[in-house]
Amino acid sequence: ELYNSKLIGKQTTILHWSWTSDIPLGCTTHYVQIRCFHHLEEYPGPKSWSEWSLLANSPGQDTGFNYRIFTMTEVAQVGSNLTFCCVLKTGQELVNIEYDSYPVPQPRIRLSNYSVMIQAPNVHKSIVAGDNAWCQTKSYDIVGVTVFVGYPPDVPQDLTCEISDFNQITCEWKGGRSTNLYGPLRRTNYTLFESTSGESVTYQYAGYQNVEHYRCNFPVRDGQRKYHFTLRGINPLGQSEATFSIDINYRVHLQAPTALTVTNDTSTHVTLSWHLSGNLEPIMLQCQIRINSSGTTGDLRNVQLNGTKDLGYSVSVDKLHPYTMYIFQVRCAAAEPFFWKWSKWNESENHTTLEAPPARGPDVWRDRSPDGETVNIFWKPLPISETNGLIRNYEVHWSEPEKGAVTEKVPAHRNGTTIDLGGNDYVFYVVAENNAGSSPPSLIKSAELPIASRPTKALEKKLITMDAGSVEIQRKEEVIRT
Repeated sequence: ELYNSKLIGKQTTILHWSWTSDIPLGCTTHYVQIRCFHHLEEYPGPKSWSEWSLLANSPGQDTGFNYRIFTMTEVAQVGSNLTFCCVLKTGQELVNIEYDSYPVPQPRIRLSNYSVMIQAPNVHKSIVAGDNAWCQTKSYDIVGVTVFVGYPPDVPQDLTCEISDFNQITCEWKGGRSTNLYGPLRRTNYTLFESTSGESVTYQYAGYQNVEHYRCNFPVRDGQRKYHFTLRGINPLGQSEATFSIDINYRVHLQAPTALTVTNDTSTHVTLSWHLSGNLEPIMLQCQIRINSSGTTGDLRNVQLNGTKDLGYSVSVDKLHPYTMYIFQVRCAAAEPFFWKWSKWNESENHTTLEAPPARGPDVWRDRSPDGETVNIFWKPLPISETNGLIRNYEVHWSEPEKGAVTEKVPAHRNGTTIDLGGNDYVFYVVAENNAGSSPPSLIKSAELPIASRPTKALEKKLITMDAGSVEIQRKEEVIRT
């Protein structure tokens, strides 16, 4: 190969020549010569090249002491041409030279009495651990080299940036087509450069794993809202880049709320408190509260809050049912100046509201003995939606002559009691009790039951239901036969 360089000026100048050989320099000796040509337009004499200089050389691997294999590069691009050569020690005889990834053994080219070469054109990608080229002598001495064949970095895919806490911008992307090159020396390294500030950050790998989805954080600068990023990916075979611009006020994606707590205020009212990281003073927050309980379709409530700097947030939640287990979750987003996307829901928090007195009295009925001396009072347990707590017991109240008010407590597992009338008639009041208080009373009168005085008599039974002050009476006639 010839290289021409023009010397201009009268001062002595050192010229440099750079050249890449088709085969590794260690395979054999490379020689170089130089000659000059006097090229002045005004010079009238003959112009011709000088004689060539003496040969200078770049010697190959010294023979006699080292047994080596050489290649142009240990990282090559798919489709390139690879060259391998074996350099023998004095007295060695080469038996084989091969490149494992190449299906057909290639012709050997003897470069000198101690060096043999093969060429592998248009190579395909290697296995992850690399493909081996190796030499074997007649005495079974083997030397080899590992070559990794892959691709330069693909253009980063789906590059996007957003902000969560106004302290740093998070950019994410995908690597695109796999390079087939792994490990710290061969993998693709990414640098995120911001043109306004002139600053850059480098993606930090965690260990040696292959990564498909990348994330990198860039610090927010005081007073700067708009950022113009260039993402560059570089590996031993080349580089690629992608760009993205962001106004941080318009791409706020908050982190999920943390430390959610629920505090009871009343039986139907609680306070939710949670924490959001970062300096959120520049924005107005919109938060959603998801409320679920057993047997309901759920409730979604929206609230707006002023952003703060690393402080907690609290909202009141009303219109709940007493003594009910609820599941609360919260998520937030920027409401102003621009809604971008919701945060993730926080981890759910289970909470049971306080008890309240039962919503109404129990349904009651009674049955008087034939001789009129006792009365059986029965009641039906309230449905769970109306107990507003755990029923501890029932109380039956009435007033007796000369004794005044009388109260009988009945355990919650019983649904009735028997009372000795002593020949009198009374008005009975039945209430249900939980830890928060008593229900409104249910009223029933013993006097409305006739006494059976004849062998055959129509017995009248009455069912009284107390409901918002109204009384509903159901009558049923049945014949008692002796």
